Amino acid sequence: MPVETVMVIGDHYRELSHGKQLVTASELLARLVSTAPTGLRILVGQGLTESQLTELVRLVDRAGASVALCGPVTPPAVYGPSLGSAAIPALVGRIERIEPDRFVAPLRLDERLDVLDDERREGHLTALVVLEVARHMWVATTEKFLLLPDQRNTWVIGGVPQIRSAFHQHLFPFPARVECRLIERESQGLGQMLSVRVAIHQGGVLAAQVQTDLRLLPKAVAQRFEGLALRKALSRQLTVMDPTGQVAGTGELISPHIRPSVFKGVDR
Repeated sequence: MPVETVMVIGDHYRELSHGKQLVTASELLARLVSTAPTGLRILVGQGLTESQLTELVRLVDRAGASVALCGPVTPPAVYGPSLGSAAIPALVGRIERIEPDRFVAPLRLDERLDVLDDERREGHLTALVVLEVARHMWVATTEKFLLLPDQRNTWVIGGVPQIRSAFHQHLFPFPARVECRLIERESQGLGQMLSVRVAIHQGGVLAAQVQTDLRLLPKAVAQRFEGLALRKALSRQLTVMDPTGQVAGTGELISPHIRPSVFKGVDR
């Protein structure tokens, strides 16, 4: 019996598919519903919605041995509890610790890609998508492996002092491996600083690297700092109003009912 192998990608990348070896989720699901293919092997790429993945698994199970998925379809990793929020699905799958300072996960882009990649309907993943994948990977890894149970109320803050990135090869909406390495960990007063590097490999080739420093602070401390910054920013906006009710030099209209005196005592 001849074997046919196809890769399925999300409908977001419909212009990239050509109807043979690379097909969209909608095309493949319609085929599995209307026909009974034999000898079909399916490799799951990126961009499928949760409902499409669920339906794909159901239809493959219904077809029996004549249709098979190549490789596991893993649920997404999550992040958010240490930020005081509900668990948020990450853009990577289940994270595994392979060494004390190395963590790996499969790339797992879903329909949220549309928001990050709204101008590109075909071709490689944009730099913005890669950076967001790296952020999800280092935050989810930090929460799951690098915080003690009593540190779950710690805020994870990135971008100190800068994000360094390197792009070596185009990344396409195909399976990929995401690795996070802890480079350095240092206690700093109220919190700690982590230096991490995320590397993305596709087809056995290094495609991109992103490195940054993460500052971990107790949530209450982070909120206090942000509150001070908010009051100062608001005060600056109000003190530069001109007599017409606009922010000087911007043309931005501020309600004439709001006056700086209302905010008497705000830090300046």
